[in-house]
Amino acid sequence: MGSLAVGVGSFHDPSDISGLSHFLEHALFLGNRLSPEPNGFEQFLALNGGSTTAYTAYEYTHYDFAVSPNAINETLIR
Repeated sequence: MGSLAVGVGSFHDPSDISGLSHFLEHALFLGNRLSPEPNGFEQFLALNGGSTTAYTAYEYTHYDFAVSPNAINETLIR
């Protein structure tokens, strides 16, 4: 299992865009350059015996993931 905490949470949201940090927490899992299909990262993890979860707190956003050892390098790249 791996984890990452980013020092930006809901207290950092602009006053006119409440919920932005939480929105971005979810948006990160929806697609990126290496996994452009919706939910591609989660699908990759599922195919490799893994899963992910995240939450946005007041001062940080925390991401956790689990994956089989043979897929750890590809997971970190994604």
